Amino acid sequence: MTHETSDKTNIVPSGIDVSPLSDLYIHFCRQVLTRSLRTAALFPPDSHTFFLLCTNGGKVRLGRQQYNIEPDTILYAPARSAGSVIFRCPADTYVTVLSFSGTMAEEYLARAGFHMSSAAHLKDSLGEVRDLITRLTDIRYVTEANELMRTALLYQLFSVLTACNMQRSQKGSRAGEANDVDYLYFFLDYIRSHVDTVTIQALARAGGLSRTYVYRLFRKRYGMSPSDFILRYRMTLAAHKIQTTPESLKDIAAETGYQTYAGFSTAFQKYFHVLPTAAHRQQDIL
Repeated sequence: MTHETSDKTNIVPSGIDVSPLSDLYIHFCRQVLTRSLRTAALFPPDSHTFFLLCTNGGKVRLGRQQYNIEPDTILYAPARSAGSVIFRCPADTYVTVLSFSGTMAEEYLARAGFHMSSAAHLKDSLGEVRDLITRLTDIRYVTEANELMRTALLYQLFSVLTACNMQRSQKGSRAGEANDVDYLYFFLDYIRSHVDTVTIQALARAGGLSRTYVYRLFRKRYGMSPSDFILRYRMTLAAHKIQTTPESLKDIAAETGYQTYAGFSTAFQKYFHVLPTAAHRQQDIL
């Protein structure tokens, strides 16, 4: 069985400068037919992998674990085990393969509900996930701006998967009883709705909790302070807007909570190691 890819291919060549200390980055994202998928040949060492089945279901074996997969399901294969995936699906089944690594990859996976090899049906989030995957596979050229865009899209994918996991946890809790997951899902929704003004004080006030308790919740769940979480959300949202919308940099700065463009530019450069103007100039390459 030979390995063939479809027209939608997205590969980072060996010459790309990706720091091993990056908290999250993509190796590749490609769409293939199951009949032409030889998984052992695809994955760099220590990479994590998502398999997204959209067209058909079937049986998938990962090591000793077998899954009966419905259409529109995402399967997670941990590092070192992705090459052992065996698909038993119809020949016309397309699978999107997303391989990634990073110092924080396991943390993001854990809060999205993927602790070990596992599968999850996307249900209400299918449209968002498909849209993000399409944008990833549509990026064909390796440039600094495109790598920034790929990383931003991967952050967004984890944001969607994390929200799905929180919703599942919330539905599983007893009626009328708020737990830590309930509060975190509420805070994530609040940050999305008030990205330009949100602060840790605002989160505490909206949730009826103390600042100390909110801080401990974020530290326990995400391994970072609420302020760092808010900064990450603002920066990835700004990067997405820069690459995909005609909005001015000044407007994007205001929408993501910065009163001056200078303050936004400094924060963006510190976070992504590139000026927003440099990313904006390369928008036509996407």
